[in-house]
Amino acid sequence: MFAPKNVVYHSFYEDEVEVQYCKSFETKHGVIMKLRDSDESYVVFDTEDGFAIKVLMADTLFGIIEVHGIAFPENLDEYLSVAFDLAKASGLAISNIRRYHEVFRSKEEQVKLTEMLRNTNRILRHDIANDLQVIMGALDLLEEKGDEKFISMIRKASQKSASLIKDVKEIDQVSVVDEQLKLLNVKNLVDNAISAHAAKFNVTGNCLVMADNALASVFDNIVSNALVHGNASKVDIEILNQNGICEILIADNGIGIPDAVKSRVFDEGYKYGKTGNTGFGLYIAKKTVERYGGSIRVEDNKLSGAKFVIELDAASDYKKEDE
Repeated sequence: MFAPKNVVYHSFYEDEVEVQYCKSFETKHGVIMKLRDSDESYVVFDTEDGFAIKVLMADTLFGIIEVHGIAFPENLDEYLSVAFDLAKASGLAISNIRRYHEVFRSKEEQVKLTEMLRNTNRILRHDIANDLQVIMGALDLLEEKGDEKFISMIRKASQKSASLIKDVKEIDQVSVVDEQLKLLNVKNLVDNAISAHAAKFNVTGNCLVMADNALASVFDNIVSNALVHGNASKVDIEILNQNGICEILIADNGIGIPDAVKSRVFDEGYKYGKTGNTGFGLYIAKKTVERYGGSIRVEDNKLSGAKFVIELDAASDYKKEDE
C-alpha cells in the first residue's frame, strides 16, 4: 500500500520477540525495542521515509510493524493515518486468533485430564482385582495348609487395596499439569509395591522423579504380571540414575513373553494366555509413564523371563541406595 522498500513485523508475546517476519534483514532493532518499552504508539525514523507502529488491542502489545523507504515521504501523515486503522484491525484479528488458540489448548488439557481420570479408574479396578486374587489365593492356601504366613499376605493385600482407593482419590483431584507432580523416592514406591507379594525380590539403587501416586501402581502391575502370569519366583529390580535419566529395570525368572506378543502387551484391552485378566494393566502403566514424559518397553531377560525397562527424567543426581 505504501510501496515501501522493506517491511518488518515483530510479533510479541509477553513483551518478548516471538517471531520476526521481514522482506529483508534491514531492521532498526534498537528503535523497535525503545518503542516497545515506551508509551508512544508509533515512531517516525530519522530519515523521515519510514515509521514503526504498534499493533495493540486493549493495551496488549501484539507486535510492531516497521516500514522502510516509502514511495512518497511527503505523504507520511496520510500513510500514518491509514497505518493506524490497519494496526487496529490487525490487533483485533490477532487478539481473536490468540483467544482461539487458548481455548483450543484448554480443550486439549481437558481431553488429557479426562483420559487421566479414565486411567485412574482402570487402575482402581485392575489393582483391586489383583489384590483380591492374592487374598483368595492366600485363603485357599490357608485353608489347605493352615500356615499363618498367609494371614499376613491377606492383611497386606487388604491394606494395599484400602491405600490404593485413597491414592486414586487423590490422583482424581490432580490435573495433568507438570507443576502438580511431586518429588517421589522410587525405591520407596518399589518397596511398597512388592510388600504384598510372596516372592523373592532383590532391589538395588535409587533415584528421585517427578510423578504422582500412580507410579506405584505401575510397579505393582509389572510385578503382579511376573508372578501371576509369568509364574516367576524371583524378581530383580535395579534403579539406575545415569545422565539425568532414572532407569528402572524389572526382570523376572518366569516363562517370559513371546516375541509375537511383545509388540502388543501395552495395547488397550489386550489379553494373553489363560491367566489374562482385564488387559488394562500394562496399557495403564504405559499411559501413566508417558504422562510423566517417560517411556516403558519390554525385553527378554538374559536367562529366562521378561524384563521391563522404565525411563523417567531424574529429579536430581540421587545416588544413595538406602534412603
